[in-house]
Amino acid sequence: GLSLGTQAVILCEQTLYLYWCVLTSIDALNHAGLGVHIADLALSTLNQYQKLYLSAICLFMSSFCLAKVAQLLFLYRLTANQSRFRASIYFVACVIIIGPITTSSCLVFACRPISKSWNAAENGQCLNCGAVYVAIAVLNIISDLTLTMLPVSLVISSQLASAYKVRIIAMMLVFFI
Repeated sequence: GLSLGTQAVILCEQTLYLYWCVLTSIDALNHAGLGVHIADLALSTLNQYQKLYLSAICLFMSSFCLAKVAQLLFLYRLTANQSRFRASIYFVACVIIIGPITTSSCLVFACRPISKSWNAAENGQCLNCGAVYVAIAVLNIISDLTLTMLPVSLVISSQLASAYKVRIIAMMLVFFI
């Protein structure tokens, strides 16, 4: 089975990401003009901000992906002898891993030429990034619902008394409040 060390590594990576976000925010406040209207920024400052923003959004999606994979690893360890349930975990893991890779690629390669994503002075065309953000939100909602329903189905199929099942499911569904 998967060791507890795998989950610890994922949590450590998330912690490092959190520190990176804090440092990036401080750098953006000090150097990239965060809080200043975009029209008032120098071109070099705008380019630096766009680089920071693009890297931060990609790492943000990666961090969410790692958190969800850690939840799936936990469920995987709980279901040692249920091959059908494990198959659904594999499927959900594939969707959760492919989603951020695809959306990050859409953001990084949104412009032609690619460097237009972080160089405002360069001529070119870009995709509508708002649509990519909507896709990210939809993927997160779907994966959150799926990650909530997987343990619910596990509890329903267990041999617990109905009163206990209702209590456990109610605790799991508090996530949506």
